[in-house]
Amino acid sequence: MGGMTFDPLNEIQGQASFALESWVISDIEIDPSNGDVLYSVGNRFDFFSGATFFQFFKSTNSGGSWRGSGITFTALSEIEIDPTDARRIYLGSSTGIFRNEDGAENSGFDFLSSGLPNDGNVAVTSLAVDAQDNATVYAATSAGVYKSSDRGSSWTLADAGLETTLARILRDDPMNAGVLYAGTISGGVFKTVDGGASWAPTRNSVTLLPVISRRDLVGSADFDGAGVAGGEIVSFFALNVGPEVGVGAEFDAKTGKLPTELASVRVFFNDVPAGMFFVHRGQVNCQVPYEVIGLGSVEVRIEVDGVSSNVITVNILDSHPGIFGSVLNGTGGVNSADNRIPAGNFVSLFTTGQGAIQPPLMTGEPAPLSATRHVPVLPVSVTLDDQPVMSAVAMAPTFVGLLQINVIIPANLPPGEYEVFIQIGNQRSATGIVIYVS
Repeated sequence: MGGMTFDPLNEIQGQASFALESWVISDIEIDPSNGDVLYSVGNRFDFFSGATFFQFFKSTNSGGSWRGSGITFTALSEIEIDPTDARRIYLGSSTGIFRNEDGAENSGFDFLSSGLPNDGNVAVTSLAVDAQDNATVYAATSAGVYKSSDRGSSWTLADAGLETTLARILRDDPMNAGVLYAGTISGGVFKTVDGGASWAPTRNSVTLLPVISRRDLVGSADFDGAGVAGGEIVSFFALNVGPEVGVGAEFDAKTGKLPTELASVRVFFNDVPAGMFFVHRGQVNCQVPYEVIGLGSVEVRIEVDGVSSNVITVNILDSHPGIFGSVLNGTGGVNSADNRIPAGNFVSLFTTGQGAIQPPLMTGEPAPLSATRHVPVLPVSVTLDDQPVMSAVAMAPTFVGLLQINVIIPANLPPGEYEVFIQIGNQRSATGIVIYVS
């Protein structure tokens, strides 16, 4: 009926008990030489004993009835049938790879361990037999992709290029020997054309173009996405916006500023380049250019290896205060429940999103170690449990876009935990931070 209706095929014969409908089926394969022969693997939890049972099933009448093998494994997940010799069957499980040579009729399954880590006890998520050379078998495991040239009797690691991500599923090219595709966890699709000697990501407009959306751009301090301010430290959490391995920036030896290009990644606000802190495939940290101050909105894009992302429109705020997580005690160390600040002393908050500063700094320029203090143009205020407290404010020396606020803890403040908020101009920090007082 072309999928319009389905009939249950749950009758079990042989050594496995309970109807097939009581088993969780994780894979089904059809004998490539005989469409009436089917294989499946499943698991069943027994509520009375608390045990989980795993089983391999075979049907010779198109699923009209199934025969349990009577052989139990742990967490069977994958069946792979040799496309040129259907009597050879491979099974993948949470504890390794198994092989049968007679169509699961009499001989049982052999455990294949030679060359695999942990004596073969690795989780296997996918298997593939080369259709042009059935002696060649590939396995995606929790320890990487492995290859066998002797039908699974021995294995060698074959994951060059896949070291930073795990393959979840393997598919071979039935027309070309040595060509294989790997679907990975968080890395897209990879391809090998040399039998697993080297892998490279497939490249197309869907998976590898940098893609951003408005919700991907947030303040780095508190991940608030209401807008951005000139000079603010911000983060993109997006797709394909940097290299596979993260790269951090160093100050340019000639200019003394952050680079505007890092590992072939650039961020533009109305075509003005941002100062770059860090780039990674899924994250970019940068400083919003001071040049956007006074604008109502800007167009933002990320460029990777000369390829531009889509463009998003972002609101520009006069300020967008956010507090970073670590508070330093003036008496030493990080403020915490175990290292409280005595009343009458001060703590240092580190924030960003201050907007315009005076005297001005250039985009990517760290505040200098000098007698001149660079301070926000807009007024800054601090509340401790909604009560105003005194503070001293200046851009943190040697840092880019980082505002340091030294908050005076009132001498008569009882011991306890107090929530601090900051306000710059008309904007209050979206979240506060707790200060521990002794």
